[in-house]
Amino acid sequence: MLYFATEDWRSAIEMINRWSSLTSAPTSQAYELLAEAHYQLKEYRKAIPPIRKTIELKRAKGQPVDERSYLLLRSAYRSLREYDQVAAVREELIRHFPGDKYWIQLAGTYGEAVEGREQLSPIAALYCSKQRRHAQALKILA
Repeated sequence: MLYFATEDWRSAIEMINRWSSLTSAPTSQAYELLAEAHYQLKEYRKAIPPIRKTIELKRAKGQPVDERSYLLLRSAYRSLREYDQVAAVREELIRHFPGDKYWIQLAGTYGEAVEGREQLSPIAALYCSKQRRHAQALKILA
């Protein structure tokens, strides 16, 4: 879409909304583009419903939800400082894209959202899991 290439986010939003009004079933890609445009305009609250709709539509069709969709949702919540929602999205990332980095990020999110031992829970889980021993996890536990 030309408006995305030129970073004309307002026009992109208008075009997607106009196109969506003409079709009976907008695609998950249209919702994702809409969310991206709102995010680029720092309209984080407006970016959340279309990215959630993207995830919902892909799940309903049995399609995998790509990591990018979750990262956009996480970034919108983080920009709004809604750390409980950030944690929930990071938990989804861990379920669908297992890897050390999301466990460590989740611990940081818990540290931002709450006080106390809960911050160390994901790091302890990472350390105790059968995944490779991550040097950063060991440093945090120390």
